[in-house]
Amino acid sequence: MERSIMEVAINSIMELTENSKQRELVAGFFLKDVVGFIEGIKQVYKKYKMRPKYLQRQINERCDHVVFKGRELEKKIERKGLKTRLLIKEIKRKFREVIKEVTKHSCIMKWASEKPRGYPGDFKMLEMMYDNRILSKGIGQYLDNYLLSVDSVVSVRHRRDKMVEIMRDFVNKTKKPRIEMLDIGCGGARILRTYFEKGFHKEYSGMLNCTNVDQDDLALDYARRYLGKYRNRKVRFGFKKESIRNISNKKEHFASVFGKKDLIYNIGVADYLPSNILIEFIIFCMGILNPGGKFVVSYKDFDIWNFVSPDWFCNWVFVHRNLHDILCLLRDNNIDVDRKYKLELQWIKTEDIFYLILTKKVKAHKLL
Repeated sequence: MERSIMEVAINSIMELTENSKQRELVAGFFLKDVVGFIEGIKQVYKKYKMRPKYLQRQINERCDHVVFKGRELEKKIERKGLKTRLLIKEIKRKFREVIKEVTKHSCIMKWASEKPRGYPGDFKMLEMMYDNRILSKGIGQYLDNYLLSVDSVVSVRHRRDKMVEIMRDFVNKTKKPRIEMLDIGCGGARILRTYFEKGFHKEYSGMLNCTNVDQDDLALDYARRYLGKYRNRKVRFGFKKESIRNISNKKEHFASVFGKKDLIYNIGVADYLPSNILIEFIIFCMGILNPGGKFVVSYKDFDIWNFVSPDWFCNWVFVHRNLHDILCLLRDNNIDVDRKYKLELQWIKTEDIFYLILTKKVKAHKLL
């Protein structure tokens, strides 16, 4: 790439640096590591495109290396203070901007970084991750495959499978003639769709009433379209546009809107929520459970989950928590788990995402 383009990017960052050491580190990262990444990707594609498996390994190595160098840079300049946070944020923004020379050829990377729906992890992005299919041609197909195969994206697919397993187990063990289910932040309702696509609903003789909530109209339309074919006298679907933030701020109102539920689940959204919103959301969901009902929510364990590639390539910014943080959040906000609820943890196959499952004790309603 033209050195002048890189120099313009570097110069725009320099005003946020605090000393010559930081300036040296930033310049070295862009002029050596980022330029090397871009030129390296183009060179190996040209040289090895007739050897696709070897080429994929070469591209994977270069992608992993450049984000490793980025993370290394981040650690070297990481200091407390707003200015340093802004500096790191700008470095990552400029990184994504200059590597578009190659990443623009990847439909999946392009969607992930540009966020056409206005937020990370929108339903279309998740559908791409779940489908695990290459959408691009040429050099882009190898970048598609890289992103689909990084540990963090593989974990998303395992997270789906685990929730379907939890849902199936809950439905099959219940003795109720009707089950009320609620997915808040449903996106394209891939969990529910997978449950029905696999025919697991046929194992239950009662009625399933499934309510799907999301802030995105297109996501709800998508879910409605794909779930419609499963609607019958024993299966009902409902769809409502609403945000978790609004639900959390108006708990009494939405408790009346949704009514009591037997299974409430939230997949992936909790990792984006600040603690004050998250705890209010948890309180709301626990409050509308029927006795014997379950509230299931997934969390990435940031002691284990590899966030570096999504962070640098896609600007997916999460609230970093681990299991201890979640349990402390419950304790510090006086969530009386032991007396009224049974707490259970289930981990996905790769053990970097866990499900917190709160089951309302059958006699708990007498204690409220």
